[in-house]
Amino acid sequence: MECNQAVDMRVISKICMLLPLTLTLLTPAQAGQKKITGLTFQPSSISQTPCAFSPIHISQEPNAFFQDLKQVKAKGMTEYRHGKDVVATFPDELTLRVEIARGVTTIPTCGVKQNFDSATVRFRAEWWDGSQRIAAKGTVVRTDWEAPAIWCEDSCGGYWEYELRIDFENVPLKDRLVVRVDTENDTPIAEYVGELNTNDLQQMQSSLSLLP
Repeated sequence: MECNQAVDMRVISKICMLLPLTLTLLTPAQAGQKKITGLTFQPSSISQTPCAFSPIHISQEPNAFFQDLKQVKAKGMTEYRHGKDVVATFPDELTLRVEIARGVTTIPTCGVKQNFDSATVRFRAEWWDGSQRIAAKGTVVRTDWEAPAIWCEDSCGGYWEYELRIDFENVPLKDRLVVRVDTENDTPIAEYVGELNTNDLQQMQSSLSLLP
Protein backbone atom coordinates (compact mmCIF):
# COMPACT_ATOMS: atom_id res chain seq x y z
CA MET A 1 0.00 0.00 0.00
CA GLU A 2 1.32 3.42 -0.94
CA CYS A 3 0.59 6.17 1.51
CA ASN A 4 0.06 8.85 -1.14
CA GLN A 5 -2.95 7.28 -2.85
CA ALA A 6 -5.88 9.59 -3.55
CA VAL A 7 -8.14 8.32 -0.75
CA ASP A 8 -8.97 9.49 2.74
CA MET A 9 -5.48 10.53 3.87
CA ARG A 10 -6.41 10.49 7.54
CA VAL A 11 -7.22 6.78 7.41
CA ILE A 12 -4.15 5.92 5.34
CA SER A 13 -1.95 7.93 7.70
CA LYS A 14 -3.14 5.91 10.69
CA ILE A 15 -2.58 2.60 8.85
CA CYS A 16 0.94 3.60 7.82
CA MET A 17 1.79 4.59 11.38
CA LEU A 18 0.44 1.38 12.93
CA LEU A 19 1.93 -1.05 10.40
CA PRO A 20 5.58 -0.80 11.57
CA LEU A 21 4.51 -1.18 15.22
CA THR A 22 2.45 -4.27 14.39
CA LEU A 23 5.35 -5.84 12.55
CA THR A 24 7.66 -5.11 15.47
CA LEU A 25 5.33 -6.81 17.94
CA LEU A 26 5.20 -9.94 15.85
CA THR A 27 8.94 -10.46 15.38
CA PRO A 28 10.02 -14.03 16.31
CA ALA A 29 12.39 -12.91 19.09
CA GLN A 30 9.70 -11.08 21.01
CA ALA A 31 6.96 -13.60 20.27
CA GLY A 32 9.10 -16.30 21.92
CA GLN A 33 9.52 -14.41 25.20
CA LYS A 34 7.45 -15.09 28.30
CA LYS A 35 7.66 -13.32 31.62
CA ILE A 36 8.40 -15.54 34.63
CA THR A 37 6.68 -14.51 37.85
CA GLY A 38 7.92 -17.30 40.15
CA LEU A 39 6.83 -20.76 41.26
CA THR A 40 3.21 -21.85 41.20
CA PHE A 41 2.19 -24.87 43.29
CA GLN A 42 -0.44 -27.42 42.35
CA PRO A 43 -1.37 -30.83 43.86
CA SER A 44 0.83 -33.58 42.47
CA SER A 45 -2.22 -35.74 41.73
CA ILE A 46 -5.57 -34.65 40.35
CA SER A 47 -8.60 -35.61 42.39
CA GLN A 48 -10.89 -38.06 40.58
CA THR A 49 -13.97 -36.54 42.21
CA PRO A 50 -15.09 -32.90 42.21
CA CYS A 51 -13.71 -31.04 45.22
CA ALA A 52 -15.22 -28.06 47.01
CA PHE A 53 -12.03 -26.44 48.29
CA SER A 54 -8.42 -27.20 49.17
CA PRO A 55 -7.53 -26.90 52.87
CA ILE A 56 -3.87 -26.41 51.89
CA HIS A 57 -2.50 -23.49 49.89
CA ILE A 58 1.20 -23.05 49.04
CA SER A 59 2.68 -19.97 47.39
CA GLN A 60 6.10 -18.46 46.87
CA GLU A 61 6.81 -15.13 48.51
CA PRO A 62 8.04 -12.30 46.22
CA ASN A 63 11.72 -12.57 45.29
CA ALA A 64 13.78 -9.94 43.48
CA PHE A 65 15.38 -12.68 41.39
CA PHE A 66 12.20 -13.04 39.33
CA GLN A 67 11.92 -9.36 38.45
CA ASP A 68 12.40 -9.01 34.69
CA LEU A 69 13.16 -12.73 34.34
CA LYS A 70 12.03 -14.03 30.95
CA GLN A 71 11.81 -17.40 29.28
CA VAL A 72 13.16 -17.22 25.74
CA LYS A 73 12.86 -19.86 23.05
CA ALA A 74 15.35 -19.63 20.22
CA LYS A 75 16.51 -22.26 17.72
CA GLY A 76 14.49 -24.92 19.51
CA MET A 77 16.15 -24.24 22.87
CA THR A 78 14.65 -22.73 26.03
CA GLU A 79 16.69 -20.20 28.02
CA TYR A 80 16.02 -17.87 30.93
CA ARG A 81 17.39 -14.35 30.81
CA HIS A 82 17.76 -11.16 32.80
CA GLY A 83 18.02 -8.70 29.96
CA LYS A 84 20.70 -10.18 27.70
CA ASP A 85 22.29 -12.26 30.47
CA VAL A 86 21.48 -15.97 30.46
CA VAL A 87 20.42 -17.35 33.87
CA ALA A 88 20.62 -21.11 34.49
CA THR A 89 19.91 -21.66 38.21
CA PHE A 90 17.53 -20.62 40.97
CA PRO A 91 18.63 -18.12 43.63
CA ASP A 92 20.21 -19.66 46.75
CA GLU A 93 17.09 -19.10 48.84
CA LEU A 94 13.32 -19.10 48.39
CA THR A 95 10.58 -18.39 50.92
CA LEU A 96 7.26 -20.21 50.77
CA ARG A 97 4.00 -19.49 52.55
CA VAL A 98 1.82 -22.45 53.49
CA GLU A 99 -1.74 -21.95 54.72
CA ILE A 100 -3.57 -24.92 56.23
CA ALA A 101 -7.18 -24.76 57.37
CA ARG A 102 -7.87 -25.97 60.88
CA GLY A 103 -9.31 -29.47 60.67
CA VAL A 104 -10.89 -30.88 57.55
CA THR A 105 -14.61 -30.84 56.79
CA THR A 106 -16.55 -33.81 55.44
CA ILE A 107 -16.86 -32.24 51.98
CA PRO A 108 -14.39 -33.32 49.23
CA THR A 109 -11.07 -31.51 49.69
CA CYS A 110 -9.07 -31.84 46.46
CA GLY A 111 -7.10 -34.99 47.23
CA VAL A 112 -6.00 -33.99 50.75
CA LYS A 113 -6.35 -36.80 53.29
CA GLN A 114 -8.80 -36.07 56.07
CA ASN A 115 -8.44 -36.17 59.85
CA PHE A 116 -5.15 -34.41 60.53
CA ASP A 117 -4.13 -31.70 62.97
CA SER A 118 -3.07 -28.62 61.02
CA ALA A 119 -1.13 -27.34 64.05
CA THR A 120 1.30 -30.26 64.15
CA VAL A 121 2.18 -30.94 60.51
CA ARG A 122 5.66 -31.55 59.13
CA PHE A 123 7.13 -30.48 55.80
CA ARG A 124 9.53 -32.13 53.35
CA ALA A 125 11.02 -30.41 50.31
CA GLU A 126 12.73 -31.99 47.31
CA TRP A 127 14.02 -30.83 43.94
CA TRP A 128 12.77 -32.96 41.05
CA ASP A 129 14.30 -32.97 37.58
CA GLY A 130 11.70 -35.33 36.14
CA SER A 131 13.61 -38.53 36.87
CA GLN A 132 15.10 -38.24 40.35
CA ARG A 133 14.51 -36.25 43.52
CA ILE A 134 17.11 -34.58 45.73
CA ALA A 135 16.29 -33.47 49.27
CA ALA A 136 16.24 -29.71 49.81
CA LYS A 137 17.19 -28.01 53.05
CA GLY A 138 14.09 -26.43 54.55
CA THR A 139 13.44 -24.48 57.74
CA VAL A 140 10.16 -23.34 59.29
CA VAL A 141 10.97 -19.74 60.19
CA ARG A 142 7.51 -18.56 61.24
CA THR A 143 4.23 -20.07 62.45
CA ASP A 144 1.08 -18.00 62.97
CA TRP A 145 -2.52 -18.79 63.82
CA GLU A 146 -5.06 -16.77 61.84
CA ALA A 147 -8.33 -16.75 63.76
CA PRO A 148 -11.60 -16.65 61.80
CA ALA A 149 -13.35 -13.34 61.36
CA ILE A 150 -15.91 -12.49 64.03
CA TRP A 151 -18.78 -12.45 61.56
CA CYS A 152 -18.02 -16.06 60.51
CA GLU A 153 -19.35 -17.52 63.77
CA ASP A 154 -19.38 -21.33 63.33
CA SER A 155 -18.97 -21.36 59.54
CA CYS A 156 -15.19 -20.71 59.65
CA GLY A 157 -12.38 -22.51 61.39
CA GLY A 158 -9.39 -20.23 60.88
CA TYR A 159 -6.07 -21.49 59.59
CA TRP A 160 -2.40 -21.94 60.41
CA GLU A 161 0.15 -20.04 58.36
CA TYR A 162 3.71 -21.36 58.02
CA GLU A 163 6.69 -19.63 56.45
CA LEU A 164 9.29 -22.01 55.01
CA ARG A 165 12.80 -21.04 53.92
CA ILE A 166 14.31 -23.31 51.29
CA ASP A 167 18.13 -23.11 50.96
CA PHE A 168 20.06 -24.67 48.08
CA GLU A 169 22.80 -24.11 45.51
CA ASN A 170 23.05 -24.51 41.74
CA VAL A 171 19.55 -25.90 41.14
CA PRO A 172 18.58 -25.65 37.43
CA LEU A 173 15.61 -23.43 36.67
CA LYS A 174 13.98 -26.30 34.80
CA ASP A 175 13.69 -28.36 38.00
CA ARG A 176 10.50 -28.46 40.06
CA LEU A 177 10.16 -28.00 43.83
CA VAL A 178 8.11 -30.70 45.55
CA VAL A 179 6.66 -29.93 49.00
CA ARG A 180 5.11 -32.73 51.02
CA VAL A 181 2.90 -32.16 54.05
CA ASP A 182 2.93 -34.97 56.64
CA THR A 183 1.35 -35.61 60.01
CA GLU A 184 3.57 -35.53 63.08
CA ASN A 185 3.88 -39.31 62.64
CA ASP A 186 5.19 -38.85 59.08
CA THR A 187 1.97 -40.04 57.44
CA PRO A 188 1.59 -38.23 54.08
CA ILE A 189 -1.25 -35.71 53.93
CA ALA A 190 -0.67 -34.03 50.58
CA GLU A 191 2.04 -33.30 48.04
CA TYR A 192 2.38 -30.15 45.94
CA VAL A 193 4.66 -29.48 42.96
CA GLY A 194 5.94 -25.99 42.19
CA GLU A 195 7.23 -25.01 38.76
CA LEU A 196 7.99 -21.77 36.99
CA ASN A 197 4.90 -20.06 35.64
CA THR A 198 4.58 -17.62 32.79
CA ASN A 199 1.54 -15.66 33.95
CA ASP A 200 0.15 -13.92 37.01
CA LEU A 201 -1.53 -17.05 38.43
CA GLN A 202 0.74 -17.02 41.48
CA GLN A 203 -0.22 -13.45 42.44
CA MET A 204 -3.92 -14.27 42.06
CA GLN A 205 -3.61 -17.41 44.16
CA SER A 206 -1.63 -15.59 46.86
CA SER A 207 -4.46 -13.10 47.29
CA LEU A 208 -7.01 -15.82 48.06
CA SER A 209 -7.68 -16.96 51.62
CA LEU A 210 -8.60 -20.50 52.51
CA LEU A 211 -11.78 -19.58 54.31
CA PRO A 212 -14.29 -16.70 54.17
